[in-house]
Amino acid sequence: MKVLNFGSLNIDKVYKLRRFPLPGETITSLDYNIFPGGKGLNQSIALQKTGVEVAHAGKVGADGQILLAALEENNINTGSITAAVQTDSGHAVIFLNEQKENMITLYQGANHQITLAEINRVFKKFTKNDVLVLQNEINNLPAIIKKAAARKMKIVFNPAPMLAAVKEYPLELVDLFILNETEAAALCNCQHTEAMPAALADFLPGKIILLTLGTKGVYYIKDRKKIHQPAFKVKVCDTTAAGDTFCGFFTGLYFSGRKLDFCLQYAAAAAALAVSRPGAATSIPDLKEVKKFLADCSRSRRQHIRQTDS
Repeated sequence: MKVLNFGSLNIDKVYKLRRFPLPGETITSLDYNIFPGGKGLNQSIALQKTGVEVAHAGKVGADGQILLAALEENNINTGSITAAVQTDSGHAVIFLNEQKENMITLYQGANHQITLAEINRVFKKFTKNDVLVLQNEINNLPAIIKKAAARKMKIVFNPAPMLAAVKEYPLELVDLFILNETEAAALCNCQHTEAMPAALADFLPGKIILLTLGTKGVYYIKDRKKIHQPAFKVKVCDTTAAGDTFCGFFTGLYFSGRKLDFCLQYAAAAAALAVSRPGAATSIPDLKEVKKFLADCSRSRRQHIRQTDS
């Protein structure tokens, strides 16, 4: 099995602030860093950390060497990434406040210059045994979904950022949806978290759905089956890549044949480790780190139980 991530590639420009500025206000940044990022790149790295073979397809501008290098350093195939002639790579301006909240503005750039001819060339390399992973930061997504379905690939879709146009995509061809509370509310017109699992199951019948709720954990949903995976408590440093880490880890493990409870637990633990570190792609742990984190958590629980009993 190979995993094709047809996704975004962004240069993340991260500013740390005491607080977010008010309209019309200018404030001074406490720190500034540049990281490779984009939901696509982040998820490719998270996928590779689970041990699966990953190829990334997408587009960069002349400034995209930092993005290609980040993928290649993580042993991800970049042969399906093309170069835009007159457009810069996509980038994100990210503000982080002292409460560890973020505000993000995206410039689409080369991510929205992907052509149908490029899409056709990419899919010649993949078969029905392979998996396609998508986010919503590139153009021509309906064509990509249909092309993968025609080749009988399994399709995973993380509809972020959520736009009204997503409802017009061929969602019936997608096998697995991974979305957060905001995306779920927009997709199934449900504003109450408690009612979202049922509303999503009705809107996407027969599909596997993962509803991520931050510190409230994640729900696995399929029709009327619902499983809750609690979040792990950690000291939060930067939440930027938490969702991408979860998406990549769950997808890589699940389609490698791991049991569902294993996939949920490891994906939640990986996301917890990611938020405890700065940066996006650079914060994603490997499988060995996740295993150690879970072992430490289990050891701490046992010690707490012994102390309580005594």
